[in-house]
Amino acid sequence: MSRYKQFLLMVTVSILFSIMNLSAYSEGHTPSALQAAASVLFIAVWFVFGLMSHSRWRDFILVATIFWVGGAMLLAVGYVGNIDALFIPAAIVVPGPSYGIRYFWKAPSDITFAFAITMISYVSGILGLAVGQMTKLRSQ
Repeated sequence: MSRYKQFLLMVTVSILFSIMNLSAYSEGHTPSALQAAASVLFIAVWFVFGLMSHSRWRDFILVATIFWVGGAMLLAVGYVGNIDALFIPAAIVVPGPSYGIRYFWKAPSDITFAFAITMISYVSGILGLAVGQMTKLRSQ
């Protein structure tokens, strides 16, 4: 799969899971158990994305880093600069899908939490990639 298609798949999956959490994160409420389950599934999907990308690991690292770190940077610039046109879309695509983690982690719904759940999702994909690489090496 091309880098462009990978990126589009990442955005699409993120938006779909973000919609599941929309009612909680748009108002800063504690997520429901269903929203928490959706967020756990989202993080697992990222692990699987990484796992399946072991043969094109450089592409995955590049695209995932652009997606997550770039998204976190857009989130930060939108937040610090008070630019809603930048902050809101970045919040929907980047931390929104993982917001249900707040069901387990009693943290305030703030920018620090948004960055933390963003990094959890990113690390999940990188761990999946590492497991895929180790599995590939063991099978050789």
